[in-house]
Amino acid sequence: PPFRIDYNYVGPFEIPGKGMYMTLAGPDDKEHLVARFECTINLDNCAFMTFDELYTTATGQLYSMRLRDKDDETILSILLNFDIKGNNGQKGKYYPGQVEKWKDLKSKYADKNGRVKLL
Repeated sequence: PPFRIDYNYVGPFEIPGKGMYMTLAGPDDKEHLVARFECTINLDNCAFMTFDELYTTATGQLYSMRLRDKDDETILSILLNFDIKGNNGQKGKYYPGQVEKWKDLKSKYADKNGRVKLL
């Protein structure tokens, strides 16, 4: 089967004196018993999240979720990855079900402009 990263969400949680945080972490690596990836984010400056669909000739269709501050500056971008192996190394094809799940999340949480208010 193709490699893909699933994730676990932990949060929000408070670190006294430091603020509110959330963690996204991948599954444990079977050889090292640590997460393949982990990202801990201070939410105090995250005003909203956007679901963005972008298209460029270099990459094709892109789907992202972006955490943004009150001035609309991007703090973190989370992009769906292409299924390169399942698409003979070509851009533009995603793992089965990824785009549908992204669209489900967007319709469930975002307003008509693709924004989710966090603060």
